[in-house]
Amino acid sequence: MSLLIDYVRQFTRLQRNARLYLISNALSGVSLGILLLLYNLYLDALGYRADFIGAVQFAATVGAGLAIFPAGLCVDRLGGKTVLILASLLMGLLGAGQILFRQALPLLMTAFLAGIVSAALLVVNAPYLTQNSLPAERSHLFSLNLVVTLVTSVAGRLLGGGAACLASSADLADGDATLPAQ
Repeated sequence: MSLLIDYVRQFTRLQRNARLYLISNALSGVSLGILLLLYNLYLDALGYRADFIGAVQFAATVGAGLAIFPAGLCVDRLGGKTVLILASLLMGLLGAGQILFRQALPLLMTAFLAGIVSAALLVVNAPYLTQNSLPAERSHLFSLNLVVTLVTSVAGRLLGGGAACLASSADLADGDATLPAQ
């Protein structure tokens, strides 16, 4: 418990930009956890099988893998703050595309492009935290960032799963749900 209290104290001592970044990561983690789970359920509801849903996830991973080094060059040229803003805006547009498109090819393309943009968000992480912290703060800041990212992602998936269960049980109670064939 004293370790948790120590991290809370360290958080209050961090520079403002570092605190805001951690808060942003926490909110993004919860949102992303919810959205990823519900997106997979959405693809399932569109009639896609598990193999296609896996291909969508794979396309995002390939996009991120191919873009990781070029994303680092973008951060060097444009700066972390600019890349964070642009990547966040692009991620919003691509997310809208992933919901609006229903055909396989556009879904795969938006997933691939979202992977590219997520690489930029990932690459900017360490330099941005380094620029917005003192050397004595960095070990706490980096470990806190990792914990916040992991815990909020899991929390988002739990919330998303709970929301899906609530929606499903409400449909069952109203008699609107289609039960799977036995």
